[in-house]
Amino acid sequence: DFTQEICYQGMFDLEKTLQTGKPEGLKVFGDWPTIYEGLSSLPSIAQEKWFAFDHYYSDNSFAEALNTVFAKPVKKLLDVGGNTGRWAEQCVNHNAEVEVTIMDLPQQIGLMREATKGKNGADRIHAHPANLLDPEIPFPTGFDAIWMSQFLDCFTEEQATSILQRAAASMNENTSLYIMEPFWDRQRYETAAYCLTMTSLYFTAMANGNSKIFHSEDLIRCVEKAGLKVAEVSDGIGRGHSILRCVKAV
Repeated sequence: DFTQEICYQGMFDLEKTLQTGKPEGLKVFGDWPTIYEGLSSLPSIAQEKWFAFDHYYSDNSFAEALNTVFAKPVKKLLDVGGNTGRWAEQCVNHNAEVEVTIMDLPQQIGLMREATKGKNGADRIHAHPANLLDPEIPFPTGFDAIWMSQFLDCFTEEQATSILQRAAASMNENTSLYIMEPFWDRQRYETAAYCLTMTSLYFTAMANGNSKIFHSEDLIRCVEKAGLKVAEVSDGIGRGHSILRCVKAV
């Protein structure tokens, strides 16, 4: 469904994308620099299948991820790239005291408001609209935990490092940054690794023109460049995610 409704027509421009570094196939839907600005404006069937694909991976990981994140006391959590708020909903239902702030594009904040309206704990889900690709945009401070799920793979290594540097600047010695990604090199089965690496074609032609599913060592290098260190790695989360728990480097 995802290939049919999102990728098929745009893949005709894959070669041009490789030459320009821009998502040339995205023009079949609209004139945006990346697909993320346009998610709220996609045709209804395309929007449905995009979120279904995204949620297929993340939803199966949330139950285990909650246990990892809330193993330490968390009263304030920053959800970076929180999309429609599905993780935030899980958090406020799991913990009756936690306050979650979603930091994302204004368009995504609008989708989140609609998706969480009237739901249990919605009054503890807050919004911080921001363009995370702007290197001048700082992260808000005062959070016990920062969460990034299937987020950094939407960017180049340089962009991911910039985002992580700003996250690090907002952290204190007690803050943990959790990064959940389906690293292709940490999969149990070769077929899973193959499927994930092929997803990189979507990121190239349709999403942003220049990112891919990470090899874990590549992202860990970005973490370390940002002034952080990986304190703990949890593999086998859900259908193939890993969680990196990062702290400020001494």
